Amino acid sequence: MRYTLRVSIPGDWRDAWMYKEKLFLWSRSGRIHFCDLASILETVRKTSGPSTAALVEYLILRNDWKASGSFRRLMELPSVRSAFLQDFQEGGGELAVVLKGLPTKVVPGSEPTGYMYDCQLYANRLFEATSEGFFISYLNPKYLDSYLSVDQVLDFETVAVKAKYSCVNVSAEDRGLWFSPLDFTGDHEDPFEAQIEQVADSSMSCSFASRNLLNYTDAPVPGFLKAHEDRGFPHARAQYEDWKVTGYEQQIDISSLTMEAVSASKRVSYDDLLAEHIKKPVAQPTVIGNSNYRMLVEQADKLHVVNISAYPADSVAARRDSAFKVSSITEFGASQILSTHAIASGFVVELYDKVIAITHNGAFDIYRNPAARVRSFGESRRHQDVTAVIGEDDVSLVGFLDLDAGEDPQF
Repeated sequence: MRYTLRVSIPGDWRDAWMYKEKLFLWSRSGRIHFCDLASILETVRKTSGPSTAALVEYLILRNDWKASGSFRRLMELPSVRSAFLQDFQEGGGELAVVLKGLPTKVVPGSEPTGYMYDCQLYANRLFEATSEGFFISYLNPKYLDSYLSVDQVLDFETVAVKAKYSCVNVSAEDRGLWFSPLDFTGDHEDPFEAQIEQVADSSMSCSFASRNLLNYTDAPVPGFLKAHEDRGFPHARAQYEDWKVTGYEQQIDISSLTMEAVSASKRVSYDDLLAEHIKKPVAQPTVIGNSNYRMLVEQADKLHVVNISAYPADSVAARRDSAFKVSSITEFGASQILSTHAIASGFVVELYDKVIAITHNGAFDIYRNPAARVRSFGESRRHQDVTAVIGEDDVSLVGFLDLDAGEDPQF
């Protein structure tokens, strides 16, 4: 049985981010509003009761808890499971909560810098890809009363940004893909180690595949950039080392590799394909999107999941993920796919008239209206299976639970 929970916040919003105990909301004028996640939980508790508040906490605000062994063991107890899911009974597995009058504050100085196409919060920085360029701001959730200072890094239109592993990647369509390592070890607010550099000729968007990068252009299959990586402390107060991406090898074409992985039942190596002189297929597969190292691939009206990897001392390789069921694109209207987003348990796919999730157990609706924007948090620690859907007059935070008799929660 699948259970889907939606928490809606009315308003004319353009974008949303969940970051460090805060919900950040962009108004259509470009200003940034925020509220504490704790205030959302308290509002739900007062208006809908403690049982609904528990669902909101486990499925949205602390989404990582549902992956724990203790939660799985509790769900094996019929009485506990029945009590936990009691609010879903009337909705047939769906529950919607509307939070009217949720108080928010405005970040001082958060004026628009052109039309914002994409943004990301990472390492207490706000990265914005806009019609006027690429911008970075210091945005510490602990000090949101401070005036937001904005620095411009690129002075031409940029459309997408991805930041993680102490680096940032910026897509600028025919102006290329741009990269810079980031240094957070000093006290300075500017984290750029060196001048940002171009690493590919064109880029519509990009996405991490582990620490490597997939570069999406107008081609059916994205280019693959193998990362140069190192271990180190990401900032001066860090207690543990983490991976840092310091650069990329030259972009390679993985069309043939993807084609072979879809049709083969074994791991396929890029170097092996070169040695065998396999030509690019005439009927190429199309990579619709990726969720970390998993690529969602359409081939002959069928959807497959292909896992791609590139270890430091090894060639780029791919293997079809047999844990995901092969689906026909006609089952849920995949011909109208607008965007794909990463979640821990699979993919969130935006269609023309709704938003669906695809997991090991198949595809199911999580939002049944057209979306203005879809945002997921697959790279976060606490919200890996949460989706923010910006609608015509609200933003919905969506969490779900795939829980069948005798099975673990899907995560």
